[in-house]
Amino acid sequence: MQPSQRNIVSIPFPSKWGIHATLAERPIVWGLLIINAITDNRVIGTINFRGTPIPINGYWDGNSNQIRFDSPYASYSGHLSIFDDPSIRIRHYILSGRLIMKPQLGIDIIDVLGEGGAGGLGAGLLAFTNSTMKRGIEIVIEYTKLKEKVKSVDYCFTGEGGIDFQTKFGKTPYGVAQAVKSVNPDIKVIALAGYIGKDVETLYNEGFEAIFGIVPGAADIDTLLAQGRDNVTRTSENIARLLRE
Repeated sequence: MQPSQRNIVSIPFPSKWGIHATLAERPIVWGLLIINAITDNRVIGTINFRGTPIPINGYWDGNSNQIRFDSPYASYSGHLSIFDDPSIRIRHYILSGRLIMKPQLGIDIIDVLGEGGAGGLGAGLLAFTNSTMKRGIEIVIEYTKLKEKVKSVDYCFTGEGGIDFQTKFGKTPYGVAQAVKSVNPDIKVIALAGYIGKDVETLYNEGFEAIFGIVPGAADIDTLLAQGRDNVTRTSENIARLLRE
């Protein structure tokens, strides 16, 4: 009987590999891994996340199809899977594993406002892409040309599901109030909310003239959501009645 032979398939080189990674279950990393050569199980190549190829120090185990490498950006440990598609006579090579971001990126992301949001999504984007952080309300104000539209108004209405002392830490009504007051400090800013929370009075020194709750009485959440439009309309009408000359 002839002894069975084991076919060992090595990782191909030179080769280019697209890198796709996720953070907080969101895709954030798109990079390029280039393997130039494998000599005595040593992987020689580069990895590129931010436009500059960085040399990697790697190791390839052909018996287990395991690869690992280290770079100033990140370390990686993974496995090579091979799939043959006989219908089109194509062999697919897939590297899957764990990419660990390093703190030594030469990029200060610790004190960047918003970098910890969405499970650290902002930090990942700053580290691996040429991204910049910007508050969502700033983008909305710029896109809607809010400051141009309020130049000749006397009153500005804004609102949110709930308003409390945390609103002044960058939430939408606060952003609206600050933008409006920067155009004309005499514009009166009136906020509407589904509920009014703790220490809301601190907002009166942050650009708000008045804050109104729109809920008429105790009700379950489904009822309040269904009646939201009517509650906003009724509250706004009553405010307008007070303001009219």
